[in-house]
Amino acid sequence: MWKILASDLTWAWRVWVSTALVAATAAAAGSVPAALVETGIGVGGLRGLGILSIASTAIVFTTIAFVGVLAQVLRSTVRSRRATFALWQLAGLLPGQTFAVVFIQIMITAAAGAALGTVASAPFAAPLVEYGLTGASGLGNVEANYGGLSLLAVGAAVVVVAAISAASASRDASRSRLVSTVSSTDRALRPSKVRLVAGFALVALSVAMLSSLPASLKSGGGQALLIGPILIAATASAGSPIFGIVTRLWTAAFRSSSTTVYIARSAALANVKSDSTVLSALIVAIGLPTAFISGELTIRTALSRSADGRVDAAALLLLFGPVLLGVVGSTLAVYFSAAQRVRASAQLEVAGVSPRATVVVAAVEAIMKWGTATLLVTAVVAITASAESLLLRQVSATVVPKFGAMVLGILALLCLALIVTASSLPVILSRRRELPARLSAP
Repeated sequence: MWKILASDLTWAWRVWVSTALVAATAAAAGSVPAALVETGIGVGGLRGLGILSIASTAIVFTTIAFVGVLAQVLRSTVRSRRATFALWQLAGLLPGQTFAVVFIQIMITAAAGAALGTVASAPFAAPLVEYGLTGASGLGNVEANYGGLSLLAVGAAVVVVAAISAASASRDASRSRLVSTVSSTDRALRPSKVRLVAGFALVALSVAMLSSLPASLKSGGGQALLIGPILIAATASAGSPIFGIVTRLWTAAFRSSSTTVYIARSAALANVKSDSTVLSALIVAIGLPTAFISGELTIRTALSRSADGRVDAAALLLLFGPVLLGVVGSTLAVYFSAAQRVRASAQLEVAGVSPRATVVVAAVEAIMKWGTATLLVTAVVAITASAESLLLRQVSATVVPKFGAMVLGILALLCLALIVTASSLPVILSRRRELPARLSAP
């Protein structure tokens, strides 16, 4: 068992290094709320309470990113290697041993990534918090702190999330059977009970917050900043069934436009389960900032304040970690399926498709994933802003729905460039190898 554990960490080092990088990014994302909490406790008084209030919002956003990106990426890593785990059991490894090997591998990489992320982010956390607080009333001259206890807390949080995800993923790995890895039937396409309950709970929470929004306007209507992000979290947890339906609907108009698009659409629909991690990470990366800014700008109009679309430093502070984790997580999740994409492109070449066309297929498939995530974010933000505006008109004549279009556009284009590159580059580089080697890419 120990030989398999060590040899697999070496043989599949690209996968495990990528997993460690996601854990490191999560630790970096967690450094901001940890520094805010430590600073708020250290300052004390009313100013300290103000900082802790900002920290609570940052913790909510970071938790959403941890669950929506880190946990999903860890499970996706295991899911992408089901055939390897099935072969282990054919070679004589018991299911319990498979569970132990995979669990230990995930914990080693997650702990290493968490350690790297906490150490790397330590010099920047406090200055970033100080910069973010410059625009907050009465907090501009606060000296931020980020000490050893906060470092340990962030690392522990990453490890705990990894352990919870690793337990579920390792259990699935221990149940891998070679026949099921090549079967077209995939029970994982059905949403889990936990995911359904979590999604409905988040929707119910956002509806309750929305219904009490008019009454909260006198105290600033701060809950408007959280309604959209909570719905984004519910959308990210929706899973492959919803993602598949949306992808099928919006790409239907293009299915007959060309052979390349037809192949890419078929691949996007066939891989909707394995791509659910990419879509969840994209929704978090694009949706959390857009929904937050949309709520902030909408509530500004209700309070007759300027809503020119500019993002202040405090908002950047809250959104830095989740955006970073979502962008890195979605890019690496695309990279995890590079071997599958290389094999698919080689099979297309065997069928007579030109090498250049196979690169286009990979790029178009990535664009379709991005399009699904962007459409879902746009729909959630538009519905949320419109509902908030409609309810706030009961108590404010100046309210206007704001949709954070500039933030949405910038983040969507950034994510598009990254995932198209991550999808196409492995196919381009693989052309250096002979066709038989690409057909058997590990």
